[in-house]
Amino acid sequence: MIFIQSGYTPTPDLNYSRIGYQNYTEGKTPTASSSATGYPAVAATYPTTYEYWKPATIPATWAIDQGAAVACDYFGLVGDFNGATINIQSSPDNTTWTTQVSGAPTDRVAMFLFASVTARYWRIEVTGAIPSIAVIYIGRALAMQRKIYQGHSPLTLSRVTDTTQNVSETGQYLGRSITRKGLKTNCEYQHLKADWYRLNFDPFVEAARTAPFFYAWRPLSYPKELGFVWTTGDIKPTNSGPKDLMSVGFAVTGIANA
Repeated sequence: MIFIQSGYTPTPDLNYSRIGYQNYTEGKTPTASSSATGYPAVAATYPTTYEYWKPATIPATWAIDQGAAVACDYFGLVGDFNGATINIQSSPDNTTWTTQVSGAPTDRVAMFLFASVTARYWRIEVTGAIPSIAVIYIGRALAMQRKIYQGHSPLTLSRVTDTTQNVSETGQYLGRSITRKGLKTNCEYQHLKADWYRLNFDPFVEAARTAPFFYAWRPLSYPKELGFVWTTGDIKPTNSGPKDLMSVGFAVTGIANA
């Protein structure tokens, strides 16, 4: 689920895709108000989704000191939220905290979007229930220059299932076993300005070679159609016209709210 700060109307608007790949938590040592045994705060700084931070009590906080003020406009979370409310907060001094946006995620992947704020200290505050949070990304989301129009299959509707069929010797159907399931889709963007591609999109291409990212194809219209995904190959643009334009497509697979 995508949660949007009240009154937030950015340019380009929130029907242009947002890609959350920048992550200021990477390599940092977070501070948590509490951690249950076996669920350390540092687990949420890794992009892996099999280990978690889990507070021992609530209300709880999980915070990062960036060392200097940085501009951020999104948080991305992966976890089991169990009815918890998440408040995204910033502070200039680690004392006075301002809530930028709040939400109660009901799915495994959540993204919080808000007007850009420059601050040194960032945290999530948890109330209501104890979650288990595997991934926390903090940074500035890439706002795509063009919208996706026709031909896109939303990630949450693009299920991939590997199965084993159980059939008797006489051909009777005995059932089906799922051996693996996931989600996969293609993302296609046409007629990007070449200078914009090199300045804004290519840093994402470089980051996507090694790390997963949050992908929201139309945050405002379809806030539940969100994924924490990774590419299935290198991303390469093609020149698409005489006016110095580029088009690019990439395939992703991963965890989504489906």
